[in-house]
Amino acid sequence: MKSVLVVLLLCMAVPASAQSLNLSKLYADGAVVQRDVALPVFGHALPGAAVEVTLAGMRAEATADASGRWVAQLPALPAGGPHTMTVVSGEESLTVTDVHAGDVWLASGQSNMEWTVASSANAAAEVSAANDPMIRHFKV
Repeated sequence: MKSVLVVLLLCMAVPASAQSLNLSKLYADGAVVQRDVALPVFGHALPGAAVEVTLAGMRAEATADASGRWVAQLPALPAGGPHTMTVVSGEESLTVTDVHAGDVWLASGQSNMEWTVASSANAAAEVSAANDPMIRHFKV
């Protein structure tokens, strides 16, 4: 009897309006997308659902596959921003703000790649003198 009660309580804990539409974590407020190349935007939605993506006046559509995955392909975007990306599927929508198109760099390496400014010599002076508001960082 206790297990039935636990299951019922868990079912009630899930909101009836749970969002099924989502984006890859790459697309969040402050994102930078590679300029001058076609832009794939991807995420999950209800299986078979239509998804529409808009960014900087451009629009692309996709349909979620049987597992809910979808990919919409936007045309190349010149350098610039900030832009707002909107993703809509049925009654659900997501908005990502402060999206810029620019150069995306991928870096990898040894443990020294994780050296932070805070750990460097004269860290306080370096931080106070920094003036790079357009640099964004996404750590995987």
